[in-house]
Amino acid sequence: MRVEFYVLPSVDPAERQRVACSLALKAWRAGFPVFLRCPDSAQCQAMDALLWQFKSDCFLPHALHLDDPQAPVVIGGDEAPSQSGGVL
Repeated sequence: MRVEFYVLPSVDPAERQRVACSLALKAWRAGFPVFLRCPDSAQCQAMDALLWQFKSDCFLPHALHLDDPQAPVVIGGDEAPSQSGGVL
């Protein structure tokens, strides 16, 4: 297991969400399953909407944990990631 922390220059929640989307795209392209953990269902819905919009030139396959816990990029809350060896 490897743990990396990112210290962002901005505390703006929207900027942090965009960085999470970029990191998810990078990890998915590298072949890793991704689990984006959000504090509540409203944030999960917001992250889902952002992933549809954040890159106009590519599609990042994703789903809410409730809809498809085996998706390449899963958005969830307190659920355990269904796939091991991925990026959280």
